[in-house]
Amino acid sequence: MNERSSGSFVTIGIPSILVIFAVLTMVTLSLMSLGNARSDLKASQTSIEVTGAYYDAGVKATDLYKKTEAYVIGAMEEASDEAAYLDALGRISETIPEITWSRESALLSFSVPYSDTQSLFVAMSAPYAGAAGDPYLSILNWSSVTTGQWNPDQHMNLFSGTLPVS
Repeated sequence: MNERSSGSFVTIGIPSILVIFAVLTMVTLSLMSLGNARSDLKASQTSIEVTGAYYDAGVKATDLYKKTEAYVIGAMEEASDEAAYLDALGRISETIPEITWSRESALLSFSVPYSDTQSLFVAMSAPYAGAAGDPYLSILNWSSVTTGQWNPDQHMNLFSGTLPVS
């Protein structure tokens, strides 16, 4: 009877233990996969939001560029000389408040924020073309810039050699 009972353990017990081990392994791997999938979903959603905000800022920047171009063409047509043209460009913020004019560098620029820490920055040059020339607005910079300050995590939870006392 001892031989029979040990033989039945081998035929029933070991396969049952292997099946239980296999099931636990599959459950563990499926939970790990679920965690990775949720993490990937969150990263994808964040990426979609930021990309959408960037493209919305691009649309706004394009509209501002068109308004600026129309203003520059009007200023060129009304100006009798370069000084009058530059004075008209100096008053652009009265018509288009988002635009800034720098007389020293002769640049028009604006910034369209699309997140708490990033903006789409556009810098343009509008040189005086004279009476015979066609006015034009040249884009010098169209880029994403960081507007917030980066604060790195300085917290390092290292073992100091002593255990906290409760």
